[in-house]
Amino acid sequence: MGAARLATRRLGAGEYLWTLRMRLLGWQRGLKDRNDDTRKQLMAAGQFETKALVISMLDAVEDPRKAPTLASILTQFGDTNDVLRRRSFFAQLVCELWCMFGDHASALTTLEHSAHPKLTD
Repeated sequence: MGAARLATRRLGAGEYLWTLRMRLLGWQRGLKDRNDDTRKQLMAAGQFETKALVISMLDAVEDPRKAPTLASILTQFGDTNDVLRRRSFFAQLVCELWCMFGDHASALTTLEHSAHPKLTD
């Protein structure tokens, strides 16, 4: 059993493991072999709550033209959420997405939106 699958089973936290792996992979964009390997492991990991989000982020890393659509979806998820911490988290994901592709103006605007509730982790 692979380490990622074992950690997911032990912690019961597949969404946390895979969301973090997705974010790390995005920060290391351009590593196609690593992206392919991660996608294979992800598909074998079974079902978890944020799987569609992780797949969408991997798609955007592979094809930057998908980034604006994903950013729009993530913004909608965040803006319609009643939990302030989740709003900030989705805004942070959008900020990271814009940074991946060098859109610093959009990233800074989104970062400001993320910090608006004055939450820190």
